[in-house]
Amino acid sequence: MTTDLAQGKAISIPFLEMDLSFACDLACPGCSHYSNYGNKGYVPFEEGSEWLRAWAGRITPRTFSMLGGEPLLNPDLLDYLRLARELWPESERVLITNGLNLNRHPDLFKTVAETGTRFDLSFHSFKDQIYLEKFNRILVEVEVAQQRYAFRMAFRNNE
Repeated sequence: MTTDLAQGKAISIPFLEMDLSFACDLACPGCSHYSNYGNKGYVPFEEGSEWLRAWAGRITPRTFSMLGGEPLLNPDLLDYLRLARELWPESERVLITNGLNLNRHPDLFKTVAETGTRFDLSFHSFKDQIYLEKFNRILVEVEVAQQRYAFRMAFRNNE
């Protein structure tokens, strides 16, 4: 019996995730990415693109999620969005972010729309008033951008 890979066909997998950043601007207790331990750094595009290209011929994820830490802390984020579209055009591509660093990527929403990436905004606290004020400002910015660029979006409650 031969496998899809042996026949030169990519294997379909349900999910693939890549942490684009190990750092996060939040320190939520119990973070599933251990960002509350003060991790630093991100995956430079030159390195990460080699990894993704090596896997692209071997696997096809139904959903490819780009996350972290906080992916907006990666200065190469927009390059990753474009590459994911190039490598897996039929996959659902998802960017998962807390949105606190939108100002780092002025063309983020335009690129999200152009690449067909779903924008998932994660929410982290009902109790922290300072966080809530920041989140509400971000939410307005995201909703205005969503109306302008018509990208798909979702909310994630991570409290």
